[in-house]
Amino acid sequence: MMYILETPIHFAMIIASLIVVLILALLSFSSPITKEKNLEYHWLSFLVIFFLVGTYAILAAMIYLLPAAATADQLLPYYLGAWSCVALYGFFLVFFAFSSKSISAPAWIKYLFLLATLSFLAVLWFFTTPTTAFVVSDGLLSWLAMPWIVVIYGAILAVLYLFIIPFIHSYRVISQQEGGMKTGNLIALVGLLLWTIAAMGMALVFFVAPFMLGILALGFVGLLLTFIGLMMFTRAKPKSK
Repeated sequence: MMYILETPIHFAMIIASLIVVLILALLSFSSPITKEKNLEYHWLSFLVIFFLVGTYAILAAMIYLLPAAATADQLLPYYLGAWSCVALYGFFLVFFAFSSKSISAPAWIKYLFLLATLSFLAVLWFFTTPTTAFVVSDGLLSWLAMPWIVVIYGAILAVLYLFIIPFIHSYRVISQQEGGMKTGNLIALVGLLLWTIAAMGMALVFFVAPFMLGILALGFVGLLLTFIGLMMFTRAKPKSK
């Protein structure tokens, strides 16, 4: 029996989130094609969203294909893929902030971010095995709690990649804006914050397994707010090539 037959709401939350990020990916992909300036900024924006698409596509496939009582061996490939996508999402989010010129950093700082990301991926793939990860149930679905070394290292990087850098970037950009552009960016920032909280909750599934449906819903709300905010920003932004 498939997950989708037992937990349609879980699956619906993930599919709804996937639809939102797919729309954002399509819109962001058109920017580097149609714009002549700031190509690095536009391509990095697309890559950020692309790895969100990858994350939700993997989760959707996991829920659809695996049995409700999936084992660690069955869950592991999906989790490795999803965690890798989130890691690359955070990496490109940082470089997106750097490309916008809101945060100036010497080249060696950027290399440190690259090394930190590569080292996390190495830790993730080396230390996560069926014997070091734990299956946790929320009463309906089976989820995988990753090894503590992965969770702790990931949490340290997440604070920097997903909270500190985006906040500094958003604060500096929004402080120079007004009207619809400012409002749109503020809404998008709130949405991004909610999604990041949801992502951290999913990473800490060992403690919050009973609330996974709520965490998935929070992630969807965050993505929806981000979409609404970005649409408001785009409409208010002066047209330029």
